[in-house]
Amino acid sequence: MGSIPGLPDGVRTKLFRAIVQVLKADPVLSQIVERWWEWTSSPTDTGDIPVPEGGKVNMRLTPRMNTFAPWTPDSMTGWLAIKIEATIPGTNVDDYLNLQDAIENAIYKPNHKDSIALQVRFQQIMAPNSGATTGQIVFFAPVYDDTLPERTDNNFYVLGEMRIEIRKLMQR
Repeated sequence: MGSIPGLPDGVRTKLFRAIVQVLKADPVLSQIVERWWEWTSSPTDTGDIPVPEGGKVNMRLTPRMNTFAPWTPDSMTGWLAIKIEATIPGTNVDDYLNLQDAIENAIYKPNHKDSIALQVRFQQIMAPNSGATTGQIVFFAPVYDDTLPERTDNNFYVLGEMRIEIRKLMQR
């Protein structure tokens, strides 16, 4: 629940928190990410993400709302985007390519049954009326760094975006 008394968590909040939980619980990501920024009212949520020492990654996940439009007379559909920011020490391009693979593998599990179960979990986030339409995450913009070679600190600052389509029953 958020910090404003009486304001209940909606479908976007619940989906964002569920996706963050999946990423943080992944064995590969939990091993390589030194610190997560996930907007939980920490004073350090804003600002630059430092480059960690010791070869690990720092990562920030930021929810971003996109257009929502009527789907049926009593529901809406649209996209929840999650901006991915990460700092990676060094300039070995394999590291950020492999980070994208790790994020994808956390969402789309090697075991097909686990992948389907996760999609169903996202679909039923506010069952029976609101949740992800298919439960599938689209990697709209895989992570990339467009600041090199201009920057001279020899680290990657990558950005990316994943999206999930949401259906929401309107409260009447």
